[in-house]
Amino acid sequence: MKVFIVHHQHNGERHLGKSEVCGLAGNPLQAFGPELADKGFIVLAPDSICFEDRRPHMKGVIPDEKNDFIQHYNEMCYRILKGSSLMKKVIDDANTGFELLKNHPKAAEDMYAWYYEIVKDIVDNPDSL
Repeated sequence: MKVFIVHHQHNGERHLGKSEVCGLAGNPLQAFGPELADKGFIVLAPDSICFEDRRPHMKGVIPDEKNDFIQHYNEMCYRILKGSSLMKKVIDDANTGFELLKNHPKAAEDMYAWYYEIVKDIVDNPDSL
């Protein structure tokens, strides 16, 4: 089976993460995780740092207007001061997800090659998007 790591949108809605792409909350047009699973793909839908259950002051899909923005801002500043970024954290988390999934008994052995070819094609042909 092929594997997808399904990332949620940002949209300033830090209370929505995996639940939106899994069709449990938020915009139903973002719920493409179940469609992929129905087609037989293995789907991992993690929360990005500072979203949904990875927020320090609130868990779940309840907005926390008092803390969500400032916590996201603090996470960004912390990483910049350390010479990193939030995007690096998201990419590191995705790589951790692939490492976890590569040991799944139903994951395709060519999973990395397949992922590499997609990314390589996007990098080589950005106008194709």
